Amino acid sequence: MKIEKKRRSFFESANYAIMGIIASFKNERNFRVHFLISILVLLAALKLGIPRLNIVLLLLAITYVLMAEMMNTSLELLTNAFVKEEDPHAKLAKDVAAGAVLISVVGAIFIGYFVFFNKFRVLVPRLFEQIKGDPVHVAVISLVLVILLTIFLKTFSTHGTPLKGGMPSGHSALAFATATLTIWFTKSWLLISACFLLAFMVAQSRVQTRIHGWWEVFSGALLGFSVTLLLLSLFLR
Repeated sequence: MKIEKKRRSFFESANYAIMGIIASFKNERNFRVHFLISILVLLAALKLGIPRLNIVLLLLAITYVLMAEMMNTSLELLTNAFVKEEDPHAKLAKDVAAGAVLISVVGAIFIGYFVFFNKFRVLVPRLFEQIKGDPVHVAVISLVLVILLTIFLKTFSTHGTPLKGGMPSGHSALAFATATLTIWFTKSWLLISACFLLAFMVAQSRVQTRIHGWWEVFSGALLGFSVTLLLLSLFLR
């Protein structure tokens, strides 16, 4: 009887733990982002033939990042449940927990860098030569990279979602990235002026509808312009 009770207790505990993981995946955007990136990193490691020991290091790094994210979520939920009014100590506790997540992410990035370094050192020149000089590839890669960087930066924002609100403005980033591509590929001042006017209108509309503040819009525009211009200069000059 006691053995059955212990078994039931173990399975109940495991069930609660799995429910916690599922809840984190459903309700926490950052956890979903980190989980997706982890899958992509592991698939890349398997595809590139990374040694087994290095894959173990990647798994440890991924585990610590996901654990830190879940502990941060738990602390936020407990703080919100027991602290009804704004308390500087509660805010500090949340900031410290968020800092722990950031440290784990930075550590994981460094581990990933050293694990993939030799593979990337061989692949990058070959990839660079294939892309270089092809305007269509560069334009598409520029827009995709702007989108990915916007989503990545929004994971550190304290408000908004990947598609609405938050820092930086994704609409502004894409609008100014498109305008920058127009400058590079056309000599028509009428078309260039029209594209930049539309980009400014997009940015202004995000502020007018109170989805973004001016600083979020400006940072998005700067991101879209600078990233696109950098890639164009690297691959098409």
